[in-house]
Amino acid sequence: MERKLPSAYYWFNKLNTTRFVPWSIDGEETRYETLNKLFREEHNEEREVQVFGSRQDMDTYCGFEEVNGEIQENIIVFHPSWQGGSKSKNIIQAEYNDIFDF
Repeated sequence: MERKLPSAYYWFNKLNTTRFVPWSIDGEETRYETLNKLFREEHNEEREVQVFGSRQDMDTYCGFEEVNGEIQENIIVFHPSWQGGSKSKNIIQAEYNDIFDF
């Protein structure tokens, strides 16, 4: 089953506005599965994301928040520690209402 990102993401993508140096936005699901899991493991709250982009200059990622299996409009920007397992770290760097706010 293909994941369904918010409509604004597809509109944004259709306009070829997916290159925001230093951000690379591609929504490639299989590329980001590990990061979705890493976010769950490292974040200190019970939240989930569906990652759709990354910064080219550092290990920082952006993703739509997922609540009860449904992908929301809001975006979470986070920087994982890559150590996993510990939920004591706050890896969220910023949050935005939607892709246009981002």
